[in-house]
Parts: sequence; structure tokens; C-alpha cells
Amino acid sequence: MEKLLQIAKEKADQAEIYYSRCSDDFISIIDSKFNKVTSSIVSGYALRVIKDGKIGFSYTRNLIDREKLIEQALKSAEKGAKVEFSFPKTTKTASLKTYDPDIKLVNKQQLIKEAKEIVQYIKSKSTAQIDMCFYIAEWEKRLVNSAGTSLRELKSWYTFYLSFPFPETVSNISISLLAKKQQPLMDKAKIDHLLELYTISEKQIKVITGKMKVILMPEAVGSFIGRFNEAIHPFYFDNKTSPLLNKMEKQIFSDKLTIYQDPLDDSNLEASAFDGEGVARQKTVFVENGVLKNIYTDLKYSAKLNLTPTGNGGRSEIESSINPSVNCYSITPGNKSLEEMIENIEEGIIIYNLMDSYSGNILEGDYSIGVSAAFYIKNGKLIGRVKDAMINGNIYETLNQINAIENEVHFFGLGNFPAISFEEINVISSQT
Repeated sequence: MEKLLQIAKEKADQAEIYYSRCSDDFISIIDSKFNKVTSSIVSGYALRVIKDGKIGFSYTRNLIDREKLIEQALKSAEKGAKVEFSFPKTTKTASLKTYDPDIKLVNKQQLIKEAKEIVQYIKSKSTAQIDMCFYIAEWEKRLVNSAGTSLRELKSWYTFYLSFPFPETVSNISISLLAKKQQPLMDKAKIDHLLELYTISEKQIKVITGKMKVILMPEAVGSFIGRFNEAIHPFYFDNKTSPLLNKMEKQIFSDKLTIYQDPLDDSNLEASAFDGEGVARQKTVFVENGVLKNIYTDLKYSAKLNLTPTGNGGRSEIESSINPSVNCYSITPGNKSLEEMIENIEEGIIIYNLMDSYSGNILEGDYSIGVSAAFYIKNGKLIGRVKDAMINGNIYETLNQINAIENEVHFFGLGNFPAISFEEINVISSQT
């Protein structure tokens, strides 16, 4: 990389090289039978150059022909967009524990043995279809640039997912384990709770269309945060189409709600010390007690909007351009347990998963989403699975009607979210 950077610096005004290498193993089990076992290694280099104020990009899977890679980036810059930023000199980032070397000790035979034990345990209690998968990965990323930045980070993932599909549907109820190293899989208490929900689901209930009390579990909360995430994307502030454009320091949600990112919290699998442009990541509060405080930016939009970069320059793949994105969304927990939130509902529903979550006018916060896994609550107890229903509304109305927020958060990929109880959400049943 250093040799490539040296050559690129001689031909461009500024240069940046990003390297990524990910090795992973995946095992899936469908209906108690082993379905797929795969292993892969993917690596590559991405080069960005700035020449005469314009940016160019190229990428490769190896460094066999460095000159060609640079030539392609310079050619791209000839017709590239003008930029108003420089690659940063980052000399200090947070020291995070994002990698556990014990991930190398994961033994596939042991995983298979544990999977068989889980199947045996569940089959002794239920006739539910059993689907499982494991994902184990190591990821290295490096970034160097002509300003003098030289950064490296290692990550490890160990994830396990168990689900019970509902018969003759595409819906299911599930639990997952997310860690940096191998963990014991057999948590009987969690599996028993999942089996209890599956048993309740065998009774199907059609709700009556109308507004009712609703609890959204963390994954369902994520569909609302996804709409908020779109509204604070710097692109929509730059082209002045965000519904939150003139709402800074104003109340937009219930004062019970605080939303932030903390990529430096290394208990989170998505923790990271620097972004895809070499900017040090930081904790950023977006909403504090319902008041809009900040948006996120990368280098491009921080220059356009005259804001300080927040370390949100995202790279999804080596061949992808930089796109501002948030990792490690979090919601501050409240003061009610999930059990208390359920007990306080005379009639309503609790939604675990939604389907086609990103349909509707996302930017404006509208939602009209099918319910995938949900249960009807009667007198503080779950009495059956809600069938053929959807919810609709607008998050800027719904997130102002929060009754309670769970007193703990759950990590599921997009972030750390608690369950949230709402005074009312419009629920539409196929039975009118």
C-alpha cells in the first residue's frame, strides 16, 4: 500500500488507499437439516485521488498492476465531481476492543455438535420447524493517505440465529446471539421463551381495524429509526428537501426519546475507531429528550454544509463510493421492564417484526407496513398471533405518543434499541 501511495502522490494532488479483507464461515440449518456450509475470503484495494480539485476513484482485488490502478483513478478524476475537502491527517483514534483472537479457535465440528443438541432439546418439547445459522468472520481494514494518515483495525464476529417459522407463512419468531468470540449456544431460558411464543402463535387472531395501544420490539423500532435516519442524511439537508431542515434545536419527538450513535462503545459489534475516509469516529447525539441536535456527515457534506465531520463516511464494499451512514444507533433506555409494559395494556398488540419495512414515503416519515410477527394482548397477557394486519401513520406523530421505553436495550445489527410502548397506532386488518 505504501508503494502505491508513493506513486499516486507523484501523479495526483492528494491520494487515499483503503484496504479491506474479510474471511468468513457460514453454516445454515433448515428444518433441522444441514442446508449449507460455506467459507470465503474477499479482499481488495480502493484508491481515491484528487487532481485539479476533482475526485477520481478506482479499485482492484490485488496490486499486481499499480500503475493501471492509478491511471484509472486519474482518468476518473478528469470527469469527476469538484470537491471542497482534503483527505484528513488523523493521528489519534480511540483504542477499542473490536477483535478477539479466540475467534480463530472456533471449531466447526463443535458448532455442529451443539446445533444437534439444540435440535434434540427443541424436538423434545415442540413440533416447530427449526431453522438456525452461524456466521463467523474476521475483518481487517487499513487506510493510508497523502496527508500522513495510517490506520488499521481488526474485527471479529460470532453470530448465531435461531428461528421458528409460522406454518404456511413467511413469518417467524427468532432469537440471535451476537459476540466477538465463540459463546455457548444453549441458553435454555431464551429457547424456552421462544417456544412459549411459538405455542401462543398457534392461536390466530384477526384484529379489528382502528387505533390501539402497540408495543414495538427492537427490530420493529428499527423501521421507524430508518425513516429518521433518512431525514438526517446530509444529502437531504444539502438539497433542502429534508422534513427536518429547519427543525434544529426544536422538539420533533416525545421528550422520553434520546437517539444517538456511539461507535466507540466496543460492547457493540459495529464499534469502530475510524470511518471509511480515515476520520476518527465519535459519539454524536441526534435527538436529546425529543429535541433535534445534530445530523451526521462525511467529508463531502461537512464541507458543503460547513459542518464538522462526524466520522460517518461509510464504505459498504471495496467497489462502492463513500456514502454517509450511521453505525451503532442507540436509544437511551427508559424505566419500565417489558413485562410491566405488557401488563399495563388492557387491549393492544406487540409487534416483533415488520415486513417490507421501507415502503411508503420514507423521507417524510410515512409508514404503511405489514405486520410479520405480532401477538394480541388482552388484560396484560399475550393470547394469540395477530394475522393479516398492517400499521400505518407517520413517525413524527407516532414518536410523540410514547407511553414507555423499556429499561434495557438489545443489539440486533442496526443498533441498540429497547422496546417502545405507544399510546396508539393505527392498525389495519384484512378483516374489515
